[in-house]
Amino acid sequence: MATSVEFRNSVEKWKKWLYWGIGILIVLAISYYLNASGRPVSSVLIFLGGLLILYYYWVKWFELMDPSSWQVPKTICPDYLTLINPGDGKTQGAQCADFIGVSANGMLTKADISSPNAIPRSAIFTIPPKAQGVDPSVICAEVQDKGLVWTGVCPEN
Repeated sequence: MATSVEFRNSVEKWKKWLYWGIGILIVLAISYYLNASGRPVSSVLIFLGGLLILYYYWVKWFELMDPSSWQVPKTICPDYLTLINPGDGKTQGAQCADFIGVSANGMLTKADISSPNAIPRSAIFTIPPKAQGVDPSVICAEVQDKGLVWTGVCPEN
C-alpha cells in the first residue's frame, strides 16, 4: 500500500498531465470550431494564445516553489536592510546592514551611511551559509530576536 507521501507525489504528477491534456483539448476544440466556421486567422490566434495561457498557469500553479519553503533568491535580506556582502553561499553567508534603524528592539544598531566601509558588527545581520539547508524557523527566530521583519519568509509576530 502506498504511503501518503507517495500517493501525494503521484497525484501531483497526474495533475500536471491532466492539466495539459484537458487544456490542449479545449484549445484545440475552440480552434477547430473557429476554423470550421471560416475564421482561420482567429483559429490560429486563439490556438497560440491558448497555449501561452496554458503555459503561464502551468508555471504559476505547478512549477513555482512551495511558498512555505525557504526562498533565499526571492529576498536576500530582511525588510529594509541593505545587502553589503552576498557571501559565497558555501562558507560565508550574506551580510545585510541596517542604514535606517529599523530594528524594533534596538538589537541591530543603525550604521552610518556616510562610512559604508566601517560598518560596526552590531549593525550587520548575517544569513548563514547554505541557507537552503537551514530550517527557516531558526533564521526567523534570529530575525525576530533582532527586532526585524522579513515579509514573505517569516511569519509576523
